[in-house]
Amino acid sequence: MLLQDAFLRTAERLPHKMAVVSGEQRLTYAQLLRHVLALAGALRADGVVRGDRVVILLENSVEYVVAVHAVLIAGAVCVPVSAMTKADKLAFIVADTKARALLTHALLASAWASALERSPSIATCRVAGKTTNLDGDARTKSWPRDDAAVPAIESSCIDQDLAALIYTSGSTGVPKGVMLTHLNMTSAWASVQAYLGLREDDVVGLALSPVFSYGL
Repeated sequence: MLLQDAFLRTAERLPHKMAVVSGEQRLTYAQLLRHVLALAGALRADGVVRGDRVVILLENSVEYVVAVHAVLIAGAVCVPVSAMTKADKLAFIVADTKARALLTHALLASAWASALERSPSIATCRVAGKTTNLDGDARTKSWPRDDAAVPAIESSCIDQDLAALIYTSGSTGVPKGVMLTHLNMTSAWASVQAYLGLREDDVVGLALSPVFSYGL
């Protein structure tokens, strides 16, 4: 099983069930799926292919949930980065992973705009939020609308493919990327679900950062 498969199956089986709550935002599985497929289609249209690294620089938000699933459905590798990351560290991670794409928010431009200038591997930077005042770099594009036309996306990934590269804090040296396959993450996920006894009618509150493995 790939990491995104459970979400896709649930969206098909329970489209009207609440999937995510963030502040005033409420999305059902069907609504979330539309957002996810729109972004996955945009990434594919931007040239992202199986195995490409995609850096996610976002606050805990609906956009974060959309970004993670969209990257996986596109066949790419999630590289989650804290929204508090400064430009120098962001540029380092982009260079270290040779990231093909960056998913971020207009409010975080003080970090990513400078890093983008130093990141020739980035082919596309999709920006959520108000982007009317962003200019200068042709790679910067707005976040796709959830009603955007989405081509069929076929996944050729296997469970041994990378699902995520999660960077250490770098408190005692240079941050290092930890390689996690789909099998690594689905196995850990199944273990957590089992020992917590999670059920379909449970509601889970996320207070942790999704930058590190347990929060993600």
